[in-house]
Amino acid sequence: PAAAFAKSPNMPENVPYAVKVRCDTLKQKFDAASAHPKNPAELDAAREAASQGGALCRASKYEEGGDSLARALRLIGESAD
Repeated sequence: PAAAFAKSPNMPENVPYAVKVRCDTLKQKFDAASAHPKNPAELDAAREAASQGGALCRASKYEEGGDSLARALRLIGESAD
């Protein structure tokens, strides 16, 4: 019976707080870094990845969104750590 009350692992409230915060942190870091990118040739691709990441984060797909934002940062030569 207890299993009947278990929430789906895909529900946002089961996502650790740190995973949610990662989205905001990486978005802020991208916004700051994109003003003066180390690798400006990849800026358009990075902006597209960051936009996708932001949309995923807003849709409560925090892990996928964070990964996309991290990829955007790496494209412009920044660390995602």
